[in-house]
Amino acid sequence: MPVAIRTRKVEEGKHRIVSYHNSPEKLSEQEKEDSILIEQLPEKESKPGKVAEMFYNPENGEVWTEYKEKERNDREGMEEVVNLLQQINQRLESIDQKIDG
Repeated sequence: MPVAIRTRKVEEGKHRIVSYHNSPEKLSEQEKEDSILIEQLPEKESKPGKVAEMFYNPENGEVWTEYKEKERNDREGMEEVVNLLQQINQRLESIDQKIDG
């Protein structure tokens, strides 16, 4: 089933897909003119800690997905620090028990 995409140029031969519509027949005439019609989008994999970005090559019509590190918000960063500190504390307690025992 065809998909209508809109892109922004990243570099020569590589455009980021910024939006897509799975029912291009429902688009207005102006939206259709501003879009590129492709056969289908690639399946995105779920990769922990990564975000999928889709790209399009206007020269050959190739569509692909790239994965980059997900930017963490402050809460996620703090949770990671707390988890690491808990792990360190457990290891220190284990070392103390071995020394005292």
